[in-house]
Amino acid sequence: MFQYATEIDQIFQTWDSPSSPGCALGIVRHDELVYARGYGMANLELGVPIAPDSAFYLASVSKQFTAMAIALLVEAQQLKLTDHVRQYVPAAPDFGTPVTIAHMIRHTSGLRDYLDLGFMAGKRMEDVWTEADFLAQVGRQKALNFAPGAQYVYSNTGYVLLSLIVKRVTGMSLGAFAQERIFAPLGMTQTVFKEHHQQIIPNRVSGYSSAADGNGFVNEYHNLQVVGDGGLYSTVEDLARWDANFYVNRLGQGSPALIEMMYSTAPLIDGTPQTYAFGLGHGTYRGLPIIAHGGGLNGARTQMIRFPTQHCTIICLSNLSSFDPEAMIKRVADLILAEHLADAVDAPPPAAAATPPAVEMDAAALAAYTGEFYSPELEVIYKLAVTDGQLTLSFGGQEPISLRPIAADHCQADHFQDEGERKLAFTRGENGAVAGFTLSTGRAWGVQFERASRNI
Repeated sequence: MFQYATEIDQIFQTWDSPSSPGCALGIVRHDELVYARGYGMANLELGVPIAPDSAFYLASVSKQFTAMAIALLVEAQQLKLTDHVRQYVPAAPDFGTPVTIAHMIRHTSGLRDYLDLGFMAGKRMEDVWTEADFLAQVGRQKALNFAPGAQYVYSNTGYVLLSLIVKRVTGMSLGAFAQERIFAPLGMTQTVFKEHHQQIIPNRVSGYSSAADGNGFVNEYHNLQVVGDGGLYSTVEDLARWDANFYVNRLGQGSPALIEMMYSTAPLIDGTPQTYAFGLGHGTYRGLPIIAHGGGLNGARTQMIRFPTQHCTIICLSNLSSFDPEAMIKRVADLILAEHLADAVDAPPPAAAATPPAVEMDAAALAAYTGEFYSPELEVIYKLAVTDGQLTLSFGGQEPISLRPIAADHCQADHFQDEGERKLAFTRGENGAVAGFTLSTGRAWGVQFERASRNI
């Protein structure tokens, strides 16, 4: 019996129930899975409990596998990190400045996030998102968030493009390539990229979120058919095998240089150092260096944290959208690595994001912003209207969204399709009338809208 089993089970006791979703936990020490257990249910309808061989949707934890596929091709001299995306995916726009494979791997490409763009256009997670949809959407973009290499902003778009580069170079889908070159060599028999929304995944865990009224749970799912940014299903057992390869590499040419590449970072253009490597982030926890990545999407919350100096990795995979796997892993680390950890320092609570105060505008001022506006980058029409003295935005038959004026010609939607805030910056023509606006999210900036003509 694992030394800390009783204490660990107490940490997860809230989810150790036949009426709740939960998680699978794996603890790897010196390449051995020393503790693996499921808490809660993989499927509430069928009464299937979570187990170490339960296959969870990994969400963005998938990115390190996409990055490894690219690293293997670099090692084999089939591509270079300095290659431009348009060499392999000519449907990607020419922004007048090269976006390289290295930029996309390390999230410094400036590419707008395709998920944010999709939500802006009214797409829902239950809609099918195909590769053709993705390429059409990316191909319509007229600008980047910033010059490649100038900033770090997480972008799922880059990782989907990386999956397409693997396909163009090898003639194999990312899933097929990963199966042949990564999963099979490492004995990861329960790991697969889901490349079609109707694909069967053995031992697949269902995703859940808490019901709006707080009474029970509701199903969560998505129909993404693009991969690279996500798409991978795996188990704590298989991820332990993956983790072992970071100490003694058995992939590609079997060289330690492959792992060094996976851990490599690069500074921004101005020399600012970065911590994001190949689908992996460098950091520290209580004085110990860590290598980590998390993921979250529609009922999936996942995290792997490696403590390389202690040859220890903790894996936590959950099927509940409110679950915090990073916090739970750190509680486990506090227990099993206590003698190696520096004293915990109570960090100040994170400062709440400053909410710009609303600016009072009279009816005439608000009316200047009303009308229909079209975005050729999204192929969608937004309608702005004044309802009960409030500026609102609506599109695609959805309920109107309240807009809050925060400055002259600037408005903010605080809850836009439950995806966080959106900011509108209006533009005016030579006559002073509102001619359009740009719409920005955290990962997609400056999407253009123009006042719609009647023939659209």
